[in-house]
Amino acid sequence: MASNYVPAKSGAYRWFVVFVMGLVFAIMTIDRQVMQVLQVAIQHDLHLTDTELGLLTGLAYALFYGTMALPLARIAERVNRVGMVAVCMAAWSAMTVLSGMASSFVTLFLARMGVGFGEAGCYPTSASLIADYFEKHRRPFALALYAIGLSVGGMAGPAFAGTLAYYYGWREAFVFLGAGGILLAPLVFLFVRDPKRGALDEDSAVTLRAKPPGIFRCLQVYWRTPSYFYLVLAGGVHALVQGGAQGWLAPYLSRRFHISIAELGLLIGLLLGGGGLLGNLTSGYLVGRLGRADPRWYALVPAIASAIIIPAVIFEFSVPSLSLAMVFGVITVFCMLVFAPPTVALTQSLLVPQMRTTAASITLMMTSLMGALGPLIVGLGSDRLMHLGFDNVESLRYSAIGMVLLEAVAMIMFLRCAANLSADFARDRSGDAGLPDAVSE
Repeated sequence: MASNYVPAKSGAYRWFVVFVMGLVFAIMTIDRQVMQVLQVAIQHDLHLTDTELGLLTGLAYALFYGTMALPLARIAERVNRVGMVAVCMAAWSAMTVLSGMASSFVTLFLARMGVGFGEAGCYPTSASLIADYFEKHRRPFALALYAIGLSVGGMAGPAFAGTLAYYYGWREAFVFLGAGGILLAPLVFLFVRDPKRGALDEDSAVTLRAKPPGIFRCLQVYWRTPSYFYLVLAGGVHALVQGGAQGWLAPYLSRRFHISIAELGLLIGLLLGGGGLLGNLTSGYLVGRLGRADPRWYALVPAIASAIIIPAVIFEFSVPSLSLAMVFGVITVFCMLVFAPPTVALTQSLLVPQMRTTAASITLMMTSLMGALGPLIVGLGSDRLMHLGFDNVESLRYSAIGMVLLEAVAMIMFLRCAANLSADFARDRSGDAGLPDAVSE
Protein backbone atom coordinates (compact mmCIF):
# COMPACT_ATOMS: atom_id res chain seq x y z
CA MET A 1 0.00 0.00 0.00
CA ALA A 2 1.78 3.15 -1.24
CA SER A 3 1.67 6.35 0.81
CA ASN A 4 0.94 9.77 -0.71
CA TYR A 5 2.22 11.72 2.31
CA VAL A 6 5.02 14.10 1.22
CA PRO A 7 7.06 15.25 4.25
CA ALA A 8 8.15 18.87 4.70
CA LYS A 9 11.80 19.75 4.13
CA SER A 10 11.90 21.38 7.56
CA GLY A 11 10.02 21.21 10.84
CA ALA A 12 10.07 19.20 14.05
CA TYR A 13 8.00 16.21 12.95
CA ARG A 14 10.67 14.60 10.79
CA TRP A 15 13.10 14.75 13.74
CA PHE A 16 10.40 13.21 15.91
CA VAL A 17 10.27 10.32 13.41
CA VAL A 18 14.06 9.93 13.67
CA PHE A 19 13.72 9.85 17.47
CA VAL A 20 10.99 7.20 17.42
CA MET A 21 12.80 5.01 14.89
CA GLY A 22 15.99 5.44 16.92
CA LEU A 23 14.10 4.26 20.01
CA VAL A 24 12.93 1.21 18.07
CA PHE A 25 16.53 0.60 17.00
CA ALA A 26 17.65 0.90 20.63
CA ILE A 27 15.14 -1.70 21.82
CA MET A 28 16.13 -3.98 18.94
CA THR A 29 19.78 -3.61 19.95
CA ILE A 30 18.99 -4.29 23.60
CA ASP A 31 17.22 -7.54 22.76
CA ARG A 32 20.16 -8.52 20.55
CA GLN A 33 23.00 -7.40 22.82
CA VAL A 34 21.77 -8.93 26.08
CA MET A 35 23.51 -12.15 25.10
CA GLN A 36 26.89 -10.41 25.34
CA VAL A 37 26.50 -10.25 29.13
CA LEU A 38 23.99 -13.00 29.89
CA GLN A 39 26.10 -15.58 28.06
CA VAL A 40 28.38 -15.81 31.10
CA ALA A 41 25.50 -16.89 33.38
CA ILE A 42 23.85 -18.96 30.62
CA GLN A 43 27.04 -20.93 29.96
CA HIS A 44 27.32 -21.79 33.64
CA ASP A 45 23.63 -22.66 34.06
CA LEU A 46 23.22 -24.74 30.88
CA HIS A 47 26.78 -26.20 30.93
CA LEU A 48 27.73 -25.01 27.43
CA THR A 49 31.07 -25.22 25.63
CA ASP A 50 32.67 -22.17 24.00
CA THR A 51 31.58 -23.53 20.61
CA GLU A 52 27.94 -23.79 21.73
CA LEU A 53 28.17 -20.31 23.21
CA GLY A 54 29.55 -19.04 19.91
CA LEU A 55 26.56 -20.56 18.13
CA LEU A 56 24.11 -18.88 20.52
CA THR A 57 25.71 -15.44 20.32
CA GLY A 58 26.18 -15.56 16.56
CA LEU A 59 24.49 -18.07 14.31
CA ALA A 60 21.31 -18.57 16.35
CA TYR A 61 20.36 -14.93 15.93
CA ALA A 62 21.80 -14.30 12.48
CA LEU A 63 20.41 -17.42 10.82
CA PHE A 64 17.00 -15.79 10.38
CA TYR A 65 18.14 -12.19 10.79
CA GLY A 66 20.24 -12.52 7.67
CA THR A 67 18.23 -14.93 5.55
CA MET A 68 14.83 -13.34 6.19
CA ALA A 69 16.01 -9.75 5.61
CA LEU A 70 15.57 -9.98 1.83
CA PRO A 71 12.06 -11.50 1.67
CA LEU A 72 10.84 -9.13 4.38
CA ALA A 73 12.37 -6.21 2.49
CA ARG A 74 10.53 -7.23 -0.69
CA ILE A 75 7.31 -7.09 1.34
CA ALA A 76 8.30 -3.70 2.83
CA GLU A 77 8.77 -2.26 -0.68
CA ARG A 78 5.01 -2.79 -1.21
CA VAL A 79 3.32 -2.20 2.15
CA ASN A 80 3.06 0.47 4.84
CA ARG A 81 6.55 0.58 6.36
CA VAL A 82 5.44 1.82 9.77
CA GLY A 83 3.05 -1.10 10.15
CA MET A 84 5.83 -3.47 9.11
CA VAL A 85 8.17 -2.11 11.79
CA ALA A 86 5.49 -2.31 14.50
CA VAL A 87 4.61 -5.95 13.69
CA CYS A 88 8.26 -6.98 13.57
CA MET A 89 8.92 -5.23 16.87
CA ALA A 90 6.12 -7.08 18.63
CA ALA A 91 7.37 -10.39 17.19
CA TRP A 92 11.02 -10.10 18.24
CA SER A 93 10.04 -8.79 21.69
CA ALA A 94 7.79 -11.81 22.26
CA MET A 95 10.64 -14.14 21.28
CA THR A 96 12.94 -12.31 23.72
CA VAL A 97 10.47 -13.12 26.48
CA LEU A 98 10.47 -16.76 25.37
CA SER A 99 14.28 -16.78 25.52
CA GLY A 100 13.95 -16.41 29.27
CA MET A 101 11.87 -19.59 29.39
CA ALA A 102 14.40 -21.77 27.54
CA SER A 103 15.56 -24.87 29.39
CA SER A 104 18.33 -26.12 27.08
CA PHE A 105 20.75 -25.14 24.36
CA VAL A 106 18.27 -26.21 21.68
CA THR A 107 15.27 -24.26 23.01
CA LEU A 108 17.36 -21.14 23.59
CA PHE A 109 18.82 -21.49 20.08
CA LEU A 110 15.29 -21.61 18.61
CA ALA A 111 14.16 -18.61 20.66
CA ARG A 112 17.15 -16.55 19.51
CA MET A 113 16.36 -17.55 15.92
CA GLY A 114 12.89 -16.09 16.48
CA VAL A 115 14.38 -12.82 17.72
CA GLY A 116 16.48 -12.66 14.56
CA PHE A 117 13.43 -13.30 12.38
CA GLY A 118 11.50 -10.38 13.90
CA GLU A 119 14.42 -7.97 13.84
CA ALA A 120 15.21 -8.76 10.18
CA GLY A 121 12.33 -6.54 9.10
CA CYS A 122 13.28 -3.52 11.20
CA TYR A 123 16.56 -1.93 10.11
CA PRO A 124 16.13 -1.94 6.29
CA THR A 125 12.55 -0.71 6.58
CA SER A 126 13.33 2.00 9.16
CA ALA A 127 16.35 3.29 7.23
CA SER A 128 14.30 3.49 4.03
CA LEU A 129 11.53 5.35 5.85
CA ILE A 130 13.88 7.90 7.44
CA ALA A 131 15.68 8.49 4.12
CA ASP A 132 12.40 9.62 2.58
CA TYR A 133 12.07 12.40 5.18
CA PHE A 134 15.35 14.07 4.15
CA GLU A 135 17.18 15.33 1.07
CA LYS A 136 20.33 13.44 0.02
CA HIS A 137 22.86 15.77 1.65
CA ARG A 138 21.00 15.68 5.00
CA ARG A 139 20.60 11.89 5.12
CA PRO A 140 24.01 10.99 6.61
CA PHE A 141 23.43 13.09 9.73
CA ALA A 142 19.77 12.04 10.07
CA LEU A 143 20.76 8.38 9.74
CA ALA A 144 23.64 8.93 12.18
CA LEU A 145 21.11 10.25 14.72
CA TYR A 146 18.96 7.20 14.01
CA ALA A 147 22.01 5.00 14.55
CA ILE A 148 22.41 6.50 18.04
CA GLY A 149 19.74 3.95 18.89
CA LEU A 150 22.39 1.29 18.30
CA SER A 151 24.70 3.01 20.79
CA VAL A 152 21.97 3.66 23.35
CA GLY A 153 20.82 0.06 23.10
CA GLY A 154 24.40 -1.13 23.25
CA MET A 155 24.89 0.84 26.45
CA ALA A 156 21.55 0.18 28.13
CA GLY A 157 21.17 -3.48 27.13
CA PRO A 158 24.25 -4.94 28.81
CA ALA A 159 23.89 -2.61 31.82
CA PHE A 160 20.22 -3.52 32.40
CA ALA A 161 20.79 -7.19 31.61
CA GLY A 162 23.79 -7.46 33.92
CA THR A 163 22.01 -5.72 36.79
CA LEU A 164 18.80 -7.72 36.37
CA ALA A 165 20.71 -10.98 36.08
CA TYR A 166 22.75 -10.17 39.19
CA TYR A 167 19.69 -9.48 41.35
CA TYR A 168 17.02 -11.69 39.78
CA GLY A 169 18.57 -14.08 37.24
CA TRP A 170 19.23 -14.21 33.49
CA ARG A 171 15.76 -15.58 32.70
CA GLU A 172 14.02 -12.66 34.36
CA ALA A 173 16.29 -10.26 32.47
CA PHE A 174 15.07 -11.64 29.13
CA VAL A 175 11.41 -11.40 30.19
CA PHE A 176 11.66 -7.83 31.49
CA LEU A 177 13.54 -6.49 28.45
CA GLY A 178 11.25 -8.22 25.95
CA ALA A 179 8.11 -6.82 27.57
CA GLY A 180 9.17 -3.23 26.81
CA GLY A 181 9.11 -3.79 23.06
CA ILE A 182 5.67 -5.39 23.17
CA LEU A 183 4.28 -2.27 24.88
CA LEU A 184 5.94 0.21 22.48
CA ALA A 185 5.00 -1.45 19.17
CA PRO A 186 1.39 -0.15 18.92
CA LEU A 187 2.54 3.40 19.80
CA VAL A 188 4.93 3.39 16.84
CA PHE A 189 2.09 2.49 14.50
CA LEU A 190 -0.15 5.24 15.88
CA PHE A 191 2.27 8.19 15.84
CA VAL A 192 4.56 7.72 12.81
CA ARG A 193 3.50 8.35 9.18
CA ASP A 194 4.92 6.49 6.19
CA PRO A 195 6.16 9.09 3.64
CA LYS A 196 5.93 8.85 -0.15
CA ARG A 197 9.02 7.04 -1.41
CA GLY A 198 11.65 9.27 -3.01
CA ALA A 199 9.58 12.46 -2.84
CA LEU A 200 12.56 14.54 -1.63
CA ASP A 201 15.13 13.12 -4.05
CA GLU A 202 16.75 15.61 -6.42
CA ASP A 203 15.72 13.51 -9.43
CA SER A 204 12.35 12.46 -8.04
CA ALA A 205 10.56 13.52 -11.23
CA VAL A 206 12.24 10.68 -13.14
CA THR A 207 12.86 8.09 -10.43
CA LEU A 208 9.44 7.89 -8.76
CA ARG A 209 7.71 4.69 -9.84
CA ALA A 210 4.35 3.08 -9.10
CA LYS A 211 5.65 -0.46 -8.64
CA PRO A 212 8.97 -1.73 -7.27
CA PRO A 213 11.05 -3.62 -9.85
CA GLY A 214 11.51 -7.39 -9.54
CA ILE A 215 14.37 -8.89 -7.61
CA PHE A 216 16.36 -9.81 -10.73
CA ARG A 217 16.09 -6.23 -11.99
CA CYS A 218 17.31 -5.01 -8.59
CA LEU A 219 20.27 -7.38 -8.68
CA GLN A 220 21.13 -6.22 -12.20
CA VAL A 221 21.21 -2.58 -11.09
CA TYR A 222 23.22 -3.43 -7.97
CA TRP A 223 25.78 -5.28 -10.08
CA ARG A 224 26.33 -2.29 -12.37
CA THR A 225 26.80 -0.02 -9.34
CA PRO A 226 30.31 -1.13 -8.32
CA SER A 227 30.59 1.17 -5.31
CA TYR A 228 27.56 -0.59 -3.78
CA PHE A 229 29.06 -3.99 -4.63
CA TYR A 230 32.34 -3.18 -2.85
CA LEU A 231 30.42 -1.59 0.02
CA VAL A 232 28.56 -4.86 0.66
CA LEU A 233 31.81 -6.85 0.58
CA ALA A 234 33.52 -4.41 2.93
CA GLY A 235 30.59 -4.49 5.35
CA GLY A 236 30.58 -8.29 5.38
CA VAL A 237 34.27 -8.65 6.24
CA HIS A 238 34.02 -5.83 8.78
CA ALA A 239 31.06 -7.58 10.45
CA LEU A 240 33.02 -10.84 10.60
CA VAL A 241 35.80 -9.11 12.52
CA GLN A 242 33.40 -7.14 14.71
CA GLY A 243 31.39 -10.23 15.64
CA GLY A 244 34.49 -12.27 16.39
CA ALA A 245 36.43 -9.68 18.37
CA GLN A 246 33.68 -7.82 20.20
CA GLY A 247 31.32 -10.77 20.59
CA TRP A 248 33.82 -12.46 22.91
CA LEU A 249 34.96 -9.39 24.84
CA ALA A 250 32.63 -9.97 27.82
CA PRO A 251 33.75 -13.60 28.43
CA TYR A 252 37.37 -12.50 27.99
CA LEU A 253 37.09 -9.69 30.54
CA SER A 254 35.26 -12.00 32.94
CA ARG A 255 37.94 -14.68 32.69
CA ARG A 256 40.89 -12.30 32.65
CA PHE A 257 39.89 -9.87 35.42
CA HIS A 258 37.33 -11.92 37.43
CA ILE A 259 34.59 -9.29 37.59
CA SER A 260 30.93 -9.85 38.50
CA ILE A 261 28.14 -10.01 35.92
CA ALA A 262 26.72 -6.68 37.14
CA GLU A 263 30.10 -4.95 36.73
CA LEU A 264 30.57 -6.66 33.40
CA GLY A 265 27.22 -5.35 32.16
CA LEU A 266 28.13 -1.77 33.08
CA LEU A 267 31.56 -2.00 31.44
CA ILE A 268 30.27 -3.51 28.20
CA GLY A 269 27.45 -0.97 28.16
CA LEU A 270 29.92 1.90 28.52
CA LEU A 271 32.09 0.47 25.74
CA LEU A 272 29.28 -0.16 23.27
CA GLY A 273 27.30 2.92 24.17
CA GLY A 274 30.04 5.50 24.68
CA GLY A 275 32.35 4.40 21.89
CA GLY A 276 29.50 3.64 19.53
CA LEU A 277 27.73 6.94 20.16
CA LEU A 278 30.87 8.94 19.42
CA GLY A 279 31.67 6.82 16.38
CA ASN A 280 28.21 7.25 14.87
CA LEU A 281 27.97 10.99 15.43
CA THR A 282 31.53 11.71 14.30
CA SER A 283 31.13 9.61 11.19
CA GLY A 284 27.72 11.05 10.31
CA TYR A 285 29.00 14.62 10.68
CA LEU A 286 32.21 14.02 8.72
CA VAL A 287 30.69 12.21 5.75
CA GLY A 288 27.79 14.67 5.59
CA ARG A 289 30.20 17.60 5.50
CA LEU A 290 33.08 16.17 3.45
CA GLY A 291 30.85 14.10 1.18
CA ARG A 292 29.11 17.16 -0.27
CA ALA A 293 32.40 18.24 -1.86
CA ASP A 294 33.78 14.78 -2.64
CA PRO A 295 31.57 11.66 -2.36
CA ARG A 296 34.63 9.43 -1.93
CA TRP A 297 34.70 10.42 1.76
CA TYR A 298 31.64 8.23 2.30
CA ALA A 299 33.99 5.23 1.98
CA LEU A 300 37.34 6.81 2.92
CA VAL A 301 36.18 7.55 6.48
CA PRO A 302 35.38 3.87 7.26
CA ALA A 303 38.58 2.80 5.43
CA ILE A 304 40.65 4.93 7.82
CA ALA A 305 38.73 3.48 10.78
CA SER A 306 39.47 -0.05 9.56
CA ALA A 307 43.19 0.67 9.61
CA ILE A 308 42.96 1.76 13.27
CA ILE A 309 40.88 -1.24 14.37
CA ILE A 310 43.68 -3.79 13.89
CA PRO A 311 46.16 -2.44 16.47
CA ALA A 312 43.33 -1.35 18.79
CA VAL A 313 41.93 -4.90 19.10
CA ILE A 314 45.41 -6.40 19.52
CA PHE A 315 46.04 -4.09 22.48
CA GLU A 316 42.49 -4.56 23.83
CA PHE A 317 43.07 -8.31 24.24
CA SER A 318 46.70 -8.03 25.38
CA VAL A 319 47.12 -5.25 27.94
CA PRO A 320 47.57 -6.35 31.60
CA SER A 321 45.03 -4.03 33.26
CA LEU A 322 41.28 -3.62 33.03
CA SER A 323 41.59 0.17 32.69
CA LEU A 324 43.86 -0.11 29.63
CA ALA A 325 41.60 -2.77 28.12
CA MET A 326 38.68 -0.36 28.47
CA VAL A 327 40.62 2.49 26.83
CA PHE A 328 41.48 0.39 23.79
CA GLY A 329 37.96 -1.04 23.86
CA VAL A 330 36.46 2.44 23.44
CA ILE A 331 38.81 3.11 20.52
CA THR A 332 37.84 -0.22 18.95
CA VAL A 333 34.09 0.31 19.29
CA PHE A 334 34.41 3.90 18.07
CA CYS A 335 36.11 2.71 14.88
CA MET A 336 33.81 -0.32 14.50
CA LEU A 337 30.72 1.92 14.48
CA VAL A 338 32.19 4.57 12.17
CA PHE A 339 31.16 2.47 9.18
CA ALA A 340 27.41 2.52 10.00
CA PRO A 341 26.20 6.04 8.95
CA PRO A 342 28.07 6.20 5.62
CA THR A 343 27.06 2.63 4.76
CA VAL A 344 23.38 3.32 5.42
CA ALA A 345 23.51 6.70 3.66
CA LEU A 346 25.21 5.27 0.57
CA THR A 347 22.69 2.45 0.32
CA GLN A 348 19.84 4.94 0.45
CA SER A 349 21.39 7.49 -1.95
CA LEU A 350 23.00 5.41 -4.69
CA LEU A 351 19.77 3.64 -5.70
CA VAL A 352 16.23 4.59 -6.69
CA PRO A 353 13.64 4.67 -3.88
CA GLN A 354 11.92 1.41 -4.88
CA MET A 355 15.18 -0.53 -4.48
CA ARG A 356 16.44 0.92 -1.23
CA THR A 357 14.81 -1.41 1.27
CA THR A 358 15.92 -4.41 -0.77
CA ALA A 359 19.45 -3.00 -1.07
CA ALA A 360 19.58 -2.38 2.68
CA SER A 361 18.40 -5.95 3.30
CA ILE A 362 21.20 -7.35 1.12
CA THR A 363 23.72 -5.30 3.08
CA LEU A 364 22.08 -6.52 6.28
CA MET A 365 22.12 -10.14 5.10
CA MET A 366 25.83 -9.97 4.32
CA THR A 367 26.80 -8.24 7.57
CA SER A 368 24.60 -10.39 9.81
CA LEU A 369 25.61 -13.75 8.37
CA MET A 370 29.29 -12.83 8.26
CA GLY A 371 28.98 -11.30 11.72
CA ALA A 372 27.44 -14.53 12.99
CA LEU A 373 30.41 -16.52 11.76
CA GLY A 374 32.77 -14.33 13.77
CA PRO A 375 31.78 -15.55 17.28
CA LEU A 376 31.59 -19.14 16.03
CA ILE A 377 35.05 -19.05 14.45
CA VAL A 378 36.62 -17.45 17.53
CA GLY A 379 34.82 -19.98 19.76
CA LEU A 380 36.06 -22.90 17.67
CA GLY A 381 39.56 -21.45 17.69
CA SER A 382 39.43 -20.99 21.46
CA ASP A 383 38.31 -24.58 22.06
CA ARG A 384 41.05 -25.84 19.75
CA LEU A 385 43.74 -23.82 21.50
CA MET A 386 42.56 -25.10 24.89
CA HIS A 387 42.95 -28.65 23.59
CA LEU A 388 46.52 -27.71 22.67
CA GLY A 389 47.26 -26.63 26.25
CA PHE A 390 46.42 -22.90 26.37
CA ASP A 391 44.28 -21.68 29.27
CA ASN A 392 40.83 -20.21 28.59
CA VAL A 393 42.15 -16.62 28.68
CA GLU A 394 45.03 -17.14 26.24
CA SER A 395 42.89 -19.22 23.91
CA LEU A 396 40.36 -16.39 23.54
CA ARG A 397 43.07 -13.76 23.20
CA TYR A 398 44.92 -15.43 20.33
CA SER A 399 41.76 -16.52 18.56
CA ALA A 400 40.32 -12.97 18.63
CA ILE A 401 43.61 -11.39 17.53
CA GLY A 402 43.83 -13.81 14.62
CA MET A 403 40.35 -12.74 13.52
CA VAL A 404 41.07 -8.99 13.56
CA LEU A 405 43.82 -9.30 10.95
CA LEU A 406 41.06 -9.78 8.35
CA GLU A 407 40.06 -6.14 8.85
CA ALA A 408 42.78 -5.30 6.31
CA VAL A 409 40.56 -6.90 3.64
CA ALA A 410 37.64 -4.66 4.68
CA MET A 411 39.88 -1.60 4.38
CA ILE A 412 40.82 -2.56 0.80
CA MET A 413 37.16 -3.03 -0.14
CA PHE A 414 36.24 0.39 1.31
CA LEU A 415 39.01 1.94 -0.79
CA ARG A 416 37.68 0.21 -3.92
CA CYS A 417 34.21 1.55 -3.07
CA ALA A 418 35.63 5.07 -2.79
CA ALA A 419 37.30 4.79 -6.19
CA ASN A 420 33.91 4.20 -7.88
CA LEU A 421 31.68 6.60 -5.96
CA SER A 422 32.00 9.71 -8.11
CA ALA A 423 30.98 7.84 -11.27
CA ASP A 424 28.11 6.02 -9.55
CA PHE A 425 26.66 9.21 -8.06
CA ALA A 426 26.74 10.83 -11.51
CA ARG A 427 25.03 7.85 -13.22
CA ASP A 428 21.61 8.40 -14.79
CA ARG A 429 19.12 6.40 -12.69
CA SER A 430 16.01 7.20 -14.70
CA GLY A 431 15.82 3.76 -16.31
CA ASP A 432 16.41 1.71 -13.16
CA ALA A 433 12.77 1.14 -12.19
CA GLY A 434 9.49 0.59 -13.98
CA LEU A 435 6.64 2.82 -15.16
CA PRO A 436 6.14 6.38 -13.86
CA ASP A 437 3.61 7.07 -11.10
CA ALA A 438 1.47 9.03 -13.53
CA VAL A 439 0.60 5.86 -15.40
CA SER A 440 -0.93 4.19 -12.40
CA GLU A 441 -2.72 7.13 -10.80
